[in-house]
Amino acid sequence: MLIFIYLLVNVLLVRVESQGAPDDEAKKTVLEEYIRQYSGAFEHLLIRHIQFHWLYSIDSTTENYKQAKNSSSQLALFKVKGQENANELNKQLNYKKLLNPIQQKMFEKIIHIGPDSLIGIKLKNGQDQYQILQRLTGGLMKILHEVKYKSFTAKDVEKILKDTYNAGRLEKQKDKEKYYFDLLDAWHGSLATIGRELKGNFTEFIDLLAKSANKNGFGTIRDEQIDQYGPGIIESIDRTWAEVKPLYQKLHAVARFKIDQIFGKKLVKPDGAIPAHLLGSLLSHDWLALFNLLKPMDTEPYDQKINLTPLEMAQYAGTYFTNIGFDSIEDFNLENSIFAKPAKNDSIDAEKIKTGSKLQCDASAWDFKNKKDFRITICAEPTRNDMQHMIELFAKVYYFKAFKEQHILLRRAPIPSFEHAIGEAFRLSASRHDIWSQLENENSRLNPLMYTALDKLVFLPFSYTLEKWRWAVYEGKIMPDDYQAEWDKLRLAEMGIQQPVKRDIADFDPGLKQHVLAGQEYIRYYISTILQFQFLAALCPTNKIDCDIQQNENAFRTLYPMMNKGSTQDWRDILYDFTGDRDLNTAPLLEYFKPLENYLDDVIEKNNLFVGWKSWEPPSKHFIDPSGSSTALTIGHWALIAIIPLIFV
Repeated sequence: MLIFIYLLVNVLLVRVESQGAPDDEAKKTVLEEYIRQYSGAFEHLLIRHIQFHWLYSIDSTTENYKQAKNSSSQLALFKVKGQENANELNKQLNYKKLLNPIQQKMFEKIIHIGPDSLIGIKLKNGQDQYQILQRLTGGLMKILHEVKYKSFTAKDVEKILKDTYNAGRLEKQKDKEKYYFDLLDAWHGSLATIGRELKGNFTEFIDLLAKSANKNGFGTIRDEQIDQYGPGIIESIDRTWAEVKPLYQKLHAVARFKIDQIFGKKLVKPDGAIPAHLLGSLLSHDWLALFNLLKPMDTEPYDQKINLTPLEMAQYAGTYFTNIGFDSIEDFNLENSIFAKPAKNDSIDAEKIKTGSKLQCDASAWDFKNKKDFRITICAEPTRNDMQHMIELFAKVYYFKAFKEQHILLRRAPIPSFEHAIGEAFRLSASRHDIWSQLENENSRLNPLMYTALDKLVFLPFSYTLEKWRWAVYEGKIMPDDYQAEWDKLRLAEMGIQQPVKRDIADFDPGLKQHVLAGQEYIRYYISTILQFQFLAALCPTNKIDCDIQQNENAFRTLYPMMNKGSTQDWRDILYDFTGDRDLNTAPLLEYFKPLENYLDDVIEKNNLFVGWKSWEPPSKHFIDPSGSSTALTIGHWALIAIIPLIFV
């Protein structure tokens, strides 16, 4: 196949040269023929690639790992050759001058191929840079998931921190100062032990990503990762965060007040930044652990358990979308989706899909790119949260189905944020208006808003600071010795989070975010968090954002034309046709949270709370007891697991 593409380019170039001074139409025909031939071969390899990764995701055996790894290498090699040939054609023909905007997008998908561009490039010692990158990624993931502080992995410590404000646990903690420092020990020990092991290999990893970006025609990794969002995206991100930050500061003030009531002013200063280990997770990407502490209405929550099997939950989700106007659930091949671990789900043949402990239960929606095969993986429990997650995944699958007829190079969302935002918009609506929420006490309406704010509102500054830090690293503005210090400065400035202990130059907290170690851009999630409220506003009746989408008879007619376009237009044009906005707009988000903001204002006024934060130095007992790692999976397996969440076209 690669030989064929190489020969094709030579034939096309000979055709151009034989015409002496060919007109633009003849040149355009040559480029169109190359796109057509490349696309056919690419589609075949991509479908095969996704199939092997699906098999590995549901059965992580050594054999499936080898097949998935080989398919990744084969696809990468094909893309590199395609890139080289396209660049050779472009030298003589200039695609930007000859092709229409849609064709230009397709041609750019051929020449911008991410880290795959490293395959086949040898170092002086003969090692392949692509293989080195894969090995580094696998090694970093192995450290992240398996290195322990004392006897605890990072996942174990996350569970400990998540229960910080569990009522039963708090009652047992008679000495709150001791409890403060016990939490600090687990938090700091885990971050320091794992981060320090990650840091050395990360700098080499960044160097390889930079070489890849250069080969793809970009000055820096940052330039490459934000290119798909077009000009002005950084200004849009800065603007939207400036608009949302005042609301976040109010949430921060009330959260600090409630935490202060637990630990006292000696450990939580009333006008200071919040010590980072008191927010319920290692990196404070959300504050959901604080919900019991912050819920406005002290009412008993409605039982999260629902009387449905996972398969019945899937059928409920399908009916939800059928009510809106989408195709029947019967059009899905449910036998090939996984809604629960086979041992707990009689609808799945455990002999047909071997799983057990080797099933990766990461909730995900799969587009096999063959126009007919779409699947969902979620090891669901009979809870409202998993029911809402199921609806989110079904929304993504319906999105895949909507653009399935587009050209293979455009058979995707215009930007990754759209796929996530569509799923989350439906989840937002369903969480407020499903049959179970209707049974809840009307007086508890503020509680779901608080829960959502602790998730989404807190996530905005987390994702913002993560990418601001990483972009500065990519551009060489932050050196390795300053990784931790600059991370701490950004977190203090934007999130009001304070380091509770003096940190070491060797520390590397942002390394505990998997996307950082995999080199996957993260700004898509910031953008999608803004977009999902714009999408929800477009799907709700005029002047009403908190609605049941199922009750809007125009929802399908409004949404489907946007979904159907795939990546055939610039995302801002598609956004305008759908919402009336050509850019990110925070007005729907702020409107959604307005009732909660009124509540926060009342608490702040009643208790005369300081809004904002000052830097301070919390009392500390600096200690760390680094321990060695205990490993199970190989580095290669961790490398593969790292890329499964994002199968790049």
